[in-house]
Amino acid sequence: MSSRRLLPVLAALLLPSLAPAASVYNTWAGTPASLSALGKAQTVSEAKASSSWTVNTAYGFGYARAKTAAGLYEFQLVSVSPASSAGRLNGYWNVSRDGVVVCGQCQGWSSGYTSAPGKPFTINVDNGNYQLTTTITAFNDFF
Repeated sequence: MSSRRLLPVLAALLLPSLAPAASVYNTWAGTPASLSALGKAQTVSEAKASSSWTVNTAYGFGYARAKTAAGLYEFQLVSVSPASSAGRLNGYWNVSRDGVVVCGQCQGWSSGYTSAPGKPFTINVDNGNYQLTTTITAFNDFF
């Protein structure tokens, strides 16, 4: 292959790496926490949450679990909505209790990405029918 034909191929491979990097927010949170399910407050004995999101993209991860007397609640981000902003991640979530989905593909959001440790990290699904607020333990913002 001549070097002239190789140049466009190399340029195509290298150009994506030359694009400006987007901001990435990583948040970890845990107990103390509060949980509300269908309008009823639950006492949380243990909670953990982890979330990572590349700002202004559909790339994100969100997962949280909370132990209560009523069972183990889990929140899982299924997809990210393009309407998300720097401090709030909008998307679709699955909420389950003891492994049974109680709200599948439900609209919701998480917030607290730009907050410091000790501040709240909240996941709100189905217009507040399922809400978990945990305490931020660590975060990293990559710009």
